[in-house]
Amino acid sequence: RLPPVATALSIGETLDNEPPKHLDVCVLLTGGEECLMEGMRSFVRGHRKELERDYTYFVVLEMLGAGPNLHYFTGEGLAVTYRHSRRLAELCEAISTASREGDGDLEATPVSPVTASDALPATLAGYPAITICRLAENGLPGLEHHTQADTPDRIDPVALETAERFVCELIRQLDRDVG
Repeated sequence: RLPPVATALSIGETLDNEPPKHLDVCVLLTGGEECLMEGMRSFVRGHRKELERDYTYFVVLEMLGAGPNLHYFTGEGLAVTYRHSRRLAELCEAISTASREGDGDLEATPVSPVTASDALPATLAGYPAITICRLAENGLPGLEHHTQADTPDRIDPVALETAERFVCELIRQLDRDVG
């Protein structure tokens, strides 16, 4: 869980130094993702009356510390696939397209895995949500994911930095979109 937390805090610091004009950005560290997303489920349950569905967005960070390919989940689910925010996916695709036309370092691929991240409880509660992650060439988590070899020394700083820049650009695009 270290890479998403470090990346989330770094994104928060970047956006604190260059705040969006039309969005308030909060860094939420839910915990409990591996326990049926209990941290996010609890947050959504506890705050659904105060968070407007039309103006609250969730960008979830998952498995960012290693892996050659940046992805965004267009949908997910363990038995049934639930579609995430079409608009957030469109913004991710726009960033990726612009990157392909430039240096290619912010290219990301859409996926719809048979899994569940913290974006799922937000989506099920009616909030626009998306997950940003890194996966191996085969589209699965790396072979070391959740093994004894999954240690901090295996974290790729470039992978984290690229993911951070992608998410910051997504938030800037969303800021322009809602403005």
